[in-house]
This record gives sequence, C-alpha cells and structure tokens, in this order.
Amino acid sequence: MYQSKLAGKRIASAGLVVAGTALLLLASGLPPSGWVRAAAADSGLSLANQFIRVVVNGGPQDAGRFSVSTTGGDPQRADDDDRPLVYGMERPWTSFTTVRIDGTDWAFGGTTERRAGYGLPTGSLLIQPQRQGDQLVCAWQMGEIRVEQRLTIVRSFDTGLEDSVRIEYVLSNTGTTVHQVGLRMLVDTMLGDNDGAPFRVGEEAFLSDARLVGSQVPDFWQAFDSLVNPHVTSQGTLRGPQLVPPDEVVFSNWGKLADHPWDVKVEPGRDFTRAGEYELDSAIALFWNPAPLAPGESRRIATQYGLAGISIARGFLSLGLSSPTEVIAGSLFGVIAYVENSEGEARDVKVELQLSSGLVLASGAAVRTLGALKPAASEQIVWLVRASRPGEGQLSVQVSSSNSEPVRVSRRVRVVPQVDLRLIADWPELRVTGGRLAPNPVPLKCRIVNVGAAPAENVTVRLEKVDPVLLLVANDSPLRYLGRLEPGESAAIPVEWLLSPVPGRSGEASVRISAGADNAQTAQASLSTRVPPLTPRVFFGQPREIAQPDGSRVIEIDLFATNIPSFAGARVGVLFRPEEIQPLSPPILALRPGTLAASTPPATVRSELQEPGPGREGLATLWITIDRGAAGVVSLTGPEATLATLRFRLRGQTPLPSGFAPGSEVWGPGLNRIAVTFG
Repeated sequence: MYQSKLAGKRIASAGLVVAGTALLLLASGLPPSGWVRAAAADSGLSLANQFIRVVVNGGPQDAGRFSVSTTGGDPQRADDDDRPLVYGMERPWTSFTTVRIDGTDWAFGGTTERRAGYGLPTGSLLIQPQRQGDQLVCAWQMGEIRVEQRLTIVRSFDTGLEDSVRIEYVLSNTGTTVHQVGLRMLVDTMLGDNDGAPFRVGEEAFLSDARLVGSQVPDFWQAFDSLVNPHVTSQGTLRGPQLVPPDEVVFSNWGKLADHPWDVKVEPGRDFTRAGEYELDSAIALFWNPAPLAPGESRRIATQYGLAGISIARGFLSLGLSSPTEVIAGSLFGVIAYVENSEGEARDVKVELQLSSGLVLASGAAVRTLGALKPAASEQIVWLVRASRPGEGQLSVQVSSSNSEPVRVSRRVRVVPQVDLRLIADWPELRVTGGRLAPNPVPLKCRIVNVGAAPAENVTVRLEKVDPVLLLVANDSPLRYLGRLEPGESAAIPVEWLLSPVPGRSGEASVRISAGADNAQTAQASLSTRVPPLTPRVFFGQPREIAQPDGSRVIEIDLFATNIPSFAGARVGVLFRPEEIQPLSPPILALRPGTLAASTPPATVRSELQEPGPGREGLATLWITIDRGAAGVVSLTGPEATLATLRFRLRGQTPLPSGFAPGSEVWGPGLNRIAVTFG
C-alpha cells in the first residue's frame, strides 16, 4: 500500500494517486533536550527522539513542507517502530499550508511542480528551512504578510511522553494597511501501512465527507483501525494549553483537498476514495478563518499531532481508554472509551466510569447502557471530568455484558497546580538628537517571572501588537521560546525586540506582549511611548578642501536631505555672496547630482543662477531642482541621501554659502509642497 501510494501521488499532473490519509493541521511549542538533527537525502533537516521524528523539506522545490514518523513509537508496543504518521518520509510534499490574504490563496513554502498546491503564488523566502535550537524554522513574505512556521517535538497531553509534534504559524502584518488573513493546512497522515482508518471524534467515527464548525470542533481526534490489532494509533489535539482551535474541520479525501487549496465541496455520505480510484485516502482539513490583521499585529495559530494515548484491554469485548496523563487543577478534560465486539453478539452491554478522589464527573451519567452489540461492531463513549485539586488520581472504565466477562482499563492522571506568569516591560524615552530619533532602533525589553509554586513548562513570549508608528525590525520574529521557567525572581528570563520608527509617523506608540505556558494562563503587558515628530531638513555637510597647484582653495560641500518619508522632488535655493566666491570656469558654481538623482531611469537635475538684485542685500541664488519623476518616490531617513554636491573656489575665509533662499521646498505623496527647515 505504501509503495503504491508513493508511486501514485507523484503523478501530479494527471491526478492519478492511489491511497493516502491527509490532515489539515497546525501547531507550536518547545521540546526538551536531547534532540538529534538528521540530514535526510534530498531533504532539509529533522528532529528526532526515541519516540518520534519530524522532517522539513529543505527545497528549493516544496521547501517548508514536512513529514512525521515514529522512531521507537509507543514503548508498550514493538510493531509501530519506524512507521509514517504523516506521508512523505524523507522528501515531504503532499502536506501543504494555504494562507488566504484578502481573498487570494498563497502556498506556504517553496514552489511546487506537484499536485498539492500547484499553481499557487508562494511569496519570497525570508528564512531558509533551518534548525534554531530545538525547532525547525522557516519563513516567507507574502505581500505585506510575514508567515513563519515552527515545528517542535513536545510532550503529549495524553501519553505524557515526548511523542507529538507541535506545528505553529505566526502571521505578521509588516505593512501599513489592514489585511484579512486566514490559514488552512493539509497534513497528509498515514498510519503505518494503513491509509483508510476512520477518524474518531467524540462518540462518532467518520468514514465519509463531513464538516464540523464552531462548537462542533472537538478537543481532539484519534485514528486507528481496530482495538484487537491496531496499527499505529495517532491523535491530533486541537484544544489545550498554547493551542489555537480551528474555526472549521472538514473530512474528505486527499485528492479533493490537494486540488482545492481553500474552498472544498463536502459531499455527505461519500467515502474517502479519490475520484476515479479504488482505495481509501482520508483527510482532515483544519481552517482558521480570515480575520483582520492590522499593521504591526501578529496572529499565532497552533495545533499538535502525534501518537495517541490509548490503554487497551482485549477480551470478548475489547476496551480502549484515552485521557490526558496530566491536567491543570480546576480544568475540564475529556475521557473517551472505545468498545469493540470481537466475538459473537454481546447482550446488555454497559460501560461504567469510576473516578478517584480529586476527579469529579462534570456532566452526564457515569454508567452508560449500550444494549446489544453485534460482532465487529464498535461504540465510543465520552465523559467530561473536572480536576478539582492538585495531586495523583486514577480513572477506570469497565465494560460488561450479560454473556461475557467484564473488561477493565485504568489510567493515572496527575493534576498539577496552575502557575502564574508576570511580564515586566520597559523601553527608553525617545528624543530628537541632531535631527534624528535616538535610540534607533528602539529596544523593547521585558522580563518574564514565574510567581507560582511550580515550574512553568514550554514558556513562550509573543509581541502581539506594535502600533504602526513603530515596526519590528526586518526578519525578526515576534515569537520567543524560553522553555522551562523555574519559580522565583532569580529565575526570571529577559527578552528583547528591536523596533524601527516608521518614516513620517509620530505620536503615541503602543505595544502588547503576551506570555504563556502549558500549565499557565496567558499573561499580558501593554505599554506606550511618544515618538516625537521629525521635521524635514535640508542641510550642508562638512566642507572638503581640495588642494590646488596654485594654492587656491576649492571647496566641495554635500547638500543633504532627511526626514522626508516620501521624497519625489525638491527645489532648493542656495544663497551666496559673489564677492566671497571666485568663479569657476565657466559657471560660478559647479554642481554634481547626488544620490537622489542616481536611479534608472535617472532623475532630472537642473540648476539656475539668479544674480543679486534690488533688495537682495548683495546675495545671489543658485536654484537646484531635482525631480525624480519616473524614477519613483524614495524615503529619506538618513543623512546619506544627498541632493547635490556643490564645488566652488573661495575668495575669502567663508567656508560655507550664506544659507537658503525663501521658497525652498520639497514635495512627494502626502507632503504636497512644504517649506523645509534648514539647518
């Protein structure tokens, strides 16, 4: 089956693919120590431990796409080692992520010649797939939206082992306008050799097209084929600490989801066989709907996928029990029991949940009656339980019938205290020094303190929002991963970002920072500062004396412009006294265009000499006009932008011209024509 799927899915242009299971997902997080980086043939990088492995495609084709497989898998089983969980193994391509921006769909990562996401725009590469600490990271720029992907091996909520991959995306608006941004992700799952296992959600097993929206979206889903002899069992966790549940889940076949990057027609009752083929290829699509993303804002999306924590006991009636191994005190969590009849008809079947002290049934009845269960039939039962206080607990489920022996399964549950995080943020006062903002870039510093009684696990800090007056410096991530944070002030961890003022903007600038952990509520901090206005300026640089054979003094002076956010042109009058300047031959002043005139096509540069006249106090004026025209508008934020270079011979000791003429001005979009402060 695996080989036929591999051969079939490669025929992308014809769409002739044989079998596969797909999942549209998302996730984020931090792994513990001890990860191994492996370079796979023709692929990028991988993270692995004794349970699980994740590979990211290094590209250039299909860069950023990933696969997941077991290494040792479930320690209680010997038959799930080195088995795929997400199709692709060493060269993943069938799983891909769609980013919808203002109604246009983009494929995250490198370009593809395959069926999945073929023909979609991909944006420009910002961060080549690479390992950063214990994460696999890459990023692309899609218009004004920066999209960053992070893959991390983390501890599963259900098994308590480091056998899950948290997949996370951060969407950041680096532009100046609001955009509608959403995300959909296709992860092509495969349970060993099995591509047709049903997806089990709550008390239902999905075998055909379906759509779940809003409150219908579950906390998690699981996939396995049989309790009697399961292949690899997998779980996708949609809700939990630091996870962001999707707005919508769609079950369909991989071919349909690969060919339609966002809008998918759901056909209830249609099984997961791809059109024109004969084998099942089920898929899950997770959608985070488009929402407004303002300039300077970031949106984080995360989900988790890995091995399922199912304790199994076999008999006339086989019983599987799944629940988290660790929960936070005061929280609600789901307990699910799977019952499968592997013999003849079972009569008067009952399932009972038993809870130890500290665990309380939150709703429903502890005993559920199933009645008669035919051979090979199965049922799923869900209870909602509250963890009332910290400590060690146990839950047990027993299934019985009037014609078979009871079967019982138990699982331990550790209830941990919730920890409290505190954020202390600060930044310096901004001042104008020498016509420029200082400091620039602006350092934003914060400290994260755990004021609880227990360590905080997998701590992350995110710069959620930056006022458009300031922007995060290019290619920096709004996300920081801190790992484990011990209690106490002495264990506090510092974090810093650098922010750049937006040219032409001033006023109040605000930021919002959040910190979270697997066992903590989100902490937030907001602060603001005033960004003072910068006045457009034109000024002379330091004169440079050029030695002459005859001993005369020839001076060169650069004429600079700065603090002009959208420069399209300028007309500047330079005043001078003819008696102090010895004419150069032929013009009285020599003019060389500056950097603002250097472009393709070149800007227009003109000069005009206005002789002294009545009422001008003996001053002449050299008018310099620069018009960028087709060369386009530029932003002038530094003294390196020169309008022109003047060259003349002094008669006396005056090192500079006398000043600037009234009526000097600059212009550009949003500026119209404004007088300039000269200095």
